[in-house]
Amino acid sequence: LGSDVNGLTTSAGDGRAVGVTRPQSGLALGSSSESSYRKVKGTQLIVAGLKCATNYRVSVRQVSYMPSAWCEPIIIRTLEKLKIQIGTNASSPLDKGAINFNSTNGQRTAGLGEDFVILNWEACRHIFPINTTFEIRVVPIDSEGNPAGLDPTVNLDDLETVPDGVMLVPCTDPKHRITGLKPDTIYKINVRTVIKEVGRSMYGYWSDDILVATLAKMSVTVSSVAEEHALVKWCRSGTRTPDKDPHQTLS
Repeated sequence: LGSDVNGLTTSAGDGRAVGVTRPQSGLALGSSSESSYRKVKGTQLIVAGLKCATNYRVSVRQVSYMPSAWCEPIIIRTLEKLKIQIGTNASSPLDKGAINFNSTNGQRTAGLGEDFVILNWEACRHIFPINTTFEIRVVPIDSEGNPAGLDPTVNLDDLETVPDGVMLVPCTDPKHRITGLKPDTIYKINVRTVIKEVGRSMYGYWSDDILVATLAKMSVTVSSVAEEHALVKWCRSGTRTPDKDPHQTLS
């Protein structure tokens, strides 16, 4: 399998064989100029750098002494990027993939709290290989819309270490509750697949960003205290207001 086209990279064991991948549209075979070849040893190979949601034709032949005929090719299709939803299932009222603001007057947001958010991407569950795990990236956002405390020109995907303030959360299920967040704070969240094969981890593409805002802390006041009753009022003290969040309901 090749590395001279489309930025493909490969690794393999011991032995001798040559493979080829051809990116395709639908099931139409790609041209020879799209092909990518690599001589390898062994009977297995990891190919990285493929495109999402793309069909490839894969074939192999032995070349120990003289090249043999190519084997019957197979067609594979890479997966699409994951799509995150907020809440426990697709029917949650705020599963919109958009920012969810706080509210006052004791209203609540499904899947969000002062220090947690519940995420799921279960709609993609049926396509995952058996040994798939996941990694969630949680980045606090400042008032300017940039990663808090980080150089706004830096691409997080290019960093080899995790910056302070950024959370990387491993999980094994396509539904996860992230805790330890700060109240009344906006976060940018992505998720990607992690598959372990042949002694190494293979990482998928990060999903598209979603922005979520944790709820502000609740403030409670008591008045009109009498022998058998008292008036209790509560509201959230954050900077975001209910008119910016039409999805919330009284609880």
